[in-house]
Amino acid sequence: MPADLDEMFADLSRDGDTVPVAPAEVARRRGARRSRNRAVAAALATLLVITGVGAAAWQRGHRTEPILPATPNSPIRGLEPLGEPLDLGADRYWNHPVLSQGRLFAVSVPAGAGVDGRANRGVAADERTGDILWSTPDELGGTDIPVPIAGTVLLREAATRPVMHLLDPATGAEHWSLVHELDDDLVVHPDVLVRVHAADGLTEGLDMRTGERLWSAPGGADRPRFTAGIDAGSGRQSWGLSNNQPFSDGYMFQQLTSGRMLIRDVRTGEVRNRIAKVLNSQSGLTTVHDGMVVWPVGDEIRTAVLGDDGTSRVIHTLEPGREPQDIFGCGPGRICVSDTESALVAVDVASARVLWTAPGGNTFGGGSARAGRTLTTGTRGSALRDETGRVLFQGSELGWVDDGNLLVFQVERDSPRVTAVAVSAVDGTRTVLGEVPGGAVRPGAGANCAWSTTTLVCVDESRLIRYRFTR
Repeated sequence: MPADLDEMFADLSRDGDTVPVAPAEVARRRGARRSRNRAVAAALATLLVITGVGAAAWQRGHRTEPILPATPNSPIRGLEPLGEPLDLGADRYWNHPVLSQGRLFAVSVPAGAGVDGRANRGVAADERTGDILWSTPDELGGTDIPVPIAGTVLLREAATRPVMHLLDPATGAEHWSLVHELDDDLVVHPDVLVRVHAADGLTEGLDMRTGERLWSAPGGADRPRFTAGIDAGSGRQSWGLSNNQPFSDGYMFQQLTSGRMLIRDVRTGEVRNRIAKVLNSQSGLTTVHDGMVVWPVGDEIRTAVLGDDGTSRVIHTLEPGREPQDIFGCGPGRICVSDTESALVAVDVASARVLWTAPGGNTFGGGSARAGRTLTTGTRGSALRDETGRVLFQGSELGWVDDGNLLVFQVERDSPRVTAVAVSAVDGTRTVLGEVPGGAVRPGAGANCAWSTTTLVCVDESRLIRYRFTR
């Protein structure tokens, strides 16, 4: 990936790991997206006000972006308040904060349950000073979760028929907008917004800056069944804006009605690989990592060089009676596979040699790697392992801050108290940073926070509180 894209993605909020989507979950996610979009605006506003803390914490705990390296001798040692809180007053709440490119983006939501969601407002502030840069006008029609990328911030209108607005992150001025159907699939890349029309399966790539159509591919008789971007950090599939996981590192997956899988170049629409034998029940596990396409067929894990279907080969076979539960890139030339018994295996792609095996992979929530260390997250919490598979830390949900530090929020049972804790990626050492706002809407739900390598922001109802990481 070019260095400028690495730098851009590194500036995004560092929020943990992407949720892997197995086929049963594909249907659930698509159904949830449709249900949410079809709900009346009042219901959307109620969702944001009543369940926003828990939902936002879960999303942020399962999203991955590339991280700028941090040396092992620069651990996070504490939190220092950064200026005055951003206070909306008694009539509005903050929700869905995101830090990107030196700016803070969030949504301002009316405090009253049942208020029309079209009254939601997108807000941008300077990450360092907290100065408000802009907020969306009334005529925008309300906003959903902000999705910032290099030079643009995407805001979707909180309306029955969604409209995607692409704004200048510095001024809030609109570059262009896209009216799309409820069931259209959308994949976001720094240069291209890909839209798959639900009506006829037409796939088109639109220039991110101007909206100009760059390429298109007709749906045909064997039209796309679902389309997914590829997370730039882990090579995992990424399932669209409704999950705040939209980014693609240059490639995208399309499973066709026949069951075949296509890997396309996002910028040109060119088909790079065609995979004929992927079980429908395992299609959500196909990944791209280090120039290799990786996919399961039954108990076998197969790879092919990106752009060369003729290089297909088996690199790992699971034990009898087991099937893959998750597949993700966990280091240069290395693939990690967890199975239905929650065992986690690291495999060297070139030699097909098993590097290490560990019990309790539990990766329904996601997996990623930084500097030789592997992080898995699931329903039973997180596990951080070193390059040999040895557990360095095991506990609540972790998210990367940089290559040397992770962040975890610990919630006291039956209490709204939330404590931020830094975890060293070198040896798993814990450092308590202090109490942060959380659980204000629903006690015990966790913190509604976002962070960069330097800054942590947390929602406290109408106040947005900023901290600086001290090292």
